[in-house]
Amino acid sequence: MTREAGRKLTDKEVKELGEQLDERARQIRRQDPSLDPREVQIRAAQKLEQDLKLAAIIEKRNALLNQRKRIELDAYLENVWSDRPTDGLQAILTGVQRSRSGARRSVGLEQNALQGKYLGGLVADIERAGHFKLFASGAADYDIARALWRLDDETPDMKGLMPEAVEIARPIHKWHEVSRADANREGAWIGKEKGYITRQSHDLHRIRKAGYQVWRDVILPMLDLDRMDIPGGDIHAYLGKVYEGLASGVHLKASTRPKLGGFKGPANLARKASQERVLHFKSADDWMAYNQQFGSGSLREAVMGGLRHSAQSTGLMRVLGTNPESMLDVLGRKIQERITDPGKLQKFTQDLRGPIANRMKQVDGTVNIPVNATAARVSANLRAWESMAKLGGAVISSVTDIPVYASEVRYQGRGMLSGMAEALGALGRGRPSGERAQVLSSLGVFFDSMAGEIVRRGSLDDTFSAGVARGMQTYFKFNGLNWWTETLRGSAALSLSHFMAKEASKAFADVAPEMQRMLNLYGIDAARWEVIRKSPSKLADGREYLTPDGTADIPDEAIDGLIAERIAEIQKSKNREIIPGKIERAREDMRERLSSSLRALYLDRAEIAVIEPDAETFAILRQGTQSGTLYGELLRFISQFKAFGVSLTQKILAREAYGYGADTLGEALKNGESLRGLINVILMSTLFGYGAMTIKSLLKGKTPHDPLDAQTWVAAAMQGGGFGIYGDFLLGQSDRFGGGLLGKIAGPVPGLIEEIDDIRAKAFSGEDVAATAFRTLVNNTPFLNLFYTRMALDYAILYELQEAMNPGYLRRMEKRAKQENGQTYWLSPQEAVR
Repeated sequence: MTREAGRKLTDKEVKELGEQLDERARQIRRQDPSLDPREVQIRAAQKLEQDLKLAAIIEKRNALLNQRKRIELDAYLENVWSDRPTDGLQAILTGVQRSRSGARRSVGLEQNALQGKYLGGLVADIERAGHFKLFASGAADYDIARALWRLDDETPDMKGLMPEAVEIARPIHKWHEVSRADANREGAWIGKEKGYITRQSHDLHRIRKAGYQVWRDVILPMLDLDRMDIPGGDIHAYLGKVYEGLASGVHLKASTRPKLGGFKGPANLARKASQERVLHFKSADDWMAYNQQFGSGSLREAVMGGLRHSAQSTGLMRVLGTNPESMLDVLGRKIQERITDPGKLQKFTQDLRGPIANRMKQVDGTVNIPVNATAARVSANLRAWESMAKLGGAVISSVTDIPVYASEVRYQGRGMLSGMAEALGALGRGRPSGERAQVLSSLGVFFDSMAGEIVRRGSLDDTFSAGVARGMQTYFKFNGLNWWTETLRGSAALSLSHFMAKEASKAFADVAPEMQRMLNLYGIDAARWEVIRKSPSKLADGREYLTPDGTADIPDEAIDGLIAERIAEIQKSKNREIIPGKIERAREDMRERLSSSLRALYLDRAEIAVIEPDAETFAILRQGTQSGTLYGELLRFISQFKAFGVSLTQKILAREAYGYGADTLGEALKNGESLRGLINVILMSTLFGYGAMTIKSLLKGKTPHDPLDAQTWVAAAMQGGGFGIYGDFLLGQSDRFGGGLLGKIAGPVPGLIEEIDDIRAKAFSGEDVAATAFRTLVNNTPFLNLFYTRMALDYAILYELQEAMNPGYLRRMEKRAKQENGQTYWLSPQEAVR
């Protein structure tokens, strides 16, 4: 054993090896009780020796992978970000809007792109097979699970199973294998395993509520103990530790599932196995029974959640190696060693403990682990309730997406007016379908509504209770917001892919400077572009698209040009011709990286064109806090409805200010491109903000705001910038029912509490608050405020009820609207109820 380890073992390691030997002996005895004790020990020793050899190989491989990543990342930080080291680390973790190489190619984006690859690919394959509705319904879950259980058998027997279920199981199995291969490429060691369905889901809320004894008594009869390594043979002690891990929420953090040793270092992501992966079930039916009681509740949700979790883990490893926290620590110390100015050193050290640590907690999933599960779920449900009560007109506010979309098209070098026309044309055509939808899935653009048809819990987020999550999915379908955002986002990705296909005929030096700049943000330099442009394009609806999938068909000789230096190094070190297998692995790795770069580019630009909060947005808003804590929930309440405004500032305004090469706002204001970009975005967003305000007013029966009033345009600018609630307050629309600016700053839930307290205080003072209380109730009831039904509801029922409860209420309401913001009603509520 000492020889296999390559060094002298410590007493602790010798003891651990003895325990591992005993575990293997117990497992062999369970499998064949008739074996002679000596034979058991011999087989156990042979198995342990094989595992140790493999562990040494894994350790060496991962050490090389991590060393290479460390050298590359350190060189990148020194060469590109020596003057702004905090921005450099932020670029690596969540991305920044600066015109520097790789500034957008972050951990967060890599995770998002992989999620789009897996989930989009799975949905596309199931739709192509014609069984999407069956999968979404859950009617075939048991047969799908049984098919998955058998697929890794040498000769899978699918007798007695629905043929459609088998056809659904095959793409699920395919994408499990893709995600497993991606994880192993980055340093994990996840072997194929018979009887594997999908990553077992565990709902910590259900597990904590049941308690250890109930959980143990349910799961124990379902487990295949012969397939499990149980230290000391004490199954109850073993399950106790598993329960502690699951109840703590450790499985919510990014992790992979290796089965062997050989993963050294603190917080080793490639080694860290979530405790649920040491549980093996006797059958597919046992797996399903556990999942229904203590997991996500359905097979489809477990499948989608498992692929999402794999994307999180692999994305983190792809950028930071198998020891992400250790890698970040090493990079930080390297930077500190290079900083000579004491003041800058102190500032950077503070940034490491603050903003950088917060971003790491966001991308590694720490923020998703609730400290108090009940508090986290109740708080999330309250926020979801207010979303369903307040966002009935969200699609009207979203008209300001059009100038944002156009500004992104301008940044890509295609013109702002062209962007306007493209956005309006997309809205006229509707969501991509057919061949265009298939292309979209290959680009890695995955829509929440796709998940919503499958994942009833809502947006792949298990914080909400199931009923609330189902309500949210239905609500955002009814209010039109899903249709709007997905139509525009799909158009943004497809149009860029089509544009790239046309530009692929040009050498890097001949493409427009704007495109060169954009490619550089994702690490696509001249050499990589020369290879990427050799990808065959995909044809859909008569148009060509450059897709990530096309990199699989790039000629070997083109790929070899990119890996020539690595090949030369291997040849030099080995002093022999390259082993064909190693060349093939190098080519496969390079193709995956080129594909990943393209997928990240398309997804990121689409989510900038049509704002989607990303890891950077949530890192800013959550400040690294965990849900279920007092401070964490307070920040989440405060930030509700503000993510869009923060995203617009972080993605659009920052892009225009710093995306053309400026490092400071002063430089940006002197840069013609930056200044024009800022002016275009602000002016057009303000104009469209006024348009949104006007439509909202008309839908409430009011005349438009006075365009000659300066306050109107301040409010329009806020509306266009995603902070319309403050514009409403400025125009006197937020406090007429007791709510004040404090409530708006603190978020809708604290605002509601403020309104209720104000009503209570007025009631105790003898005022008639019936109409106000009724209006508050209506304004906070989900589904009553949909923009296409609320006006009819007001004029047909609600105004009459309010007037009956408080005579003169409508007259006073109209008078306040006139006094506070100069608006009258084109359809008078008083006249309507007479």
